[in-house]
Amino acid sequence: MLKEKSDIWLSNFQSLSPAYDIFYWLPDNIRNSSNWPTIDDYNCFAHLQNEQGLKIRFVDAQSCHSQIGYEPAIYLNGEVNTRKNNWHDFFNMLVWQTFSSGKSALNALHYKQLQKKKFNTYSRTPFENLLTLFDENGVIVFSSDESLLQLIRDMSWKDFFWKRRAELSKVRCYVFGHSLHEKMLNPYVGMIGHSVLRLVSSSFFHLSLERQLLEVNRYLYEWLSSLDESCSPRDLALLPVLGFPGWFSATDSEEFYDDINYFRTSRRN
Repeated sequence: MLKEKSDIWLSNFQSLSPAYDIFYWLPDNIRNSSNWPTIDDYNCFAHLQNEQGLKIRFVDAQSCHSQIGYEPAIYLNGEVNTRKNNWHDFFNMLVWQTFSSGKSALNALHYKQLQKKKFNTYSRTPFENLLTLFDENGVIVFSSDESLLQLIRDMSWKDFFWKRRAELSKVRCYVFGHSLHEKMLNPYVGMIGHSVLRLVSSSFFHLSLERQLLEVNRYLYEWLSSLDESCSPRDLALLPVLGFPGWFSATDSEEFYDDINYFRTSRRN
């Protein structure tokens, strides 16, 4: 765990949180490196495409002279503006590699919203807020038990995380938001995911993690494609992710789940 915000490279970052299990595919030259991987390294993984079928390339933010904006550059040119030696952008790259269909669909939605707004780019709509929140802090929760998903909707956190802890093998949380991944390097009480929930059969959890991620990616694409401009952040279920056993140092204590400032029973907005 980091003691403070830092862009010092940690080759053991995957051991810092169960959220990083989804990056099991990370190649050894990155996993075992004593130094930050380069942006060229970022482009040596899987072949990625945007919604238009253009190849995704991570480009050095300091060398990029594009004036068209971050999301348009991805949509029109396939270029993801990326800062060197930066955890936020490193995790963005990892999420692109892990959830490529979801990221490309999200980028297309961002771009199309910008096109509709034309010159009014300073005020986000509720729909744009949803897209941004999910991009930064999104979580996908799959469960084979509808009653557990309902506890999330009802914000009944002590019931979910503590009283029914033995049943959480029926639940899996996949972190999509690259900002949330960055926060996991130095977790703090207050971290909230903005989640989408899906009921699956019990056989889903017998699949390999690779197969699970394929299904999550497919679902993400379908969910994002189904959204319309009437959607807002309220359509995302709030999730205090540090409540999952093993995700924070205090999860073995029942009293941790009595902290109503973190485990809120109602949402503010």
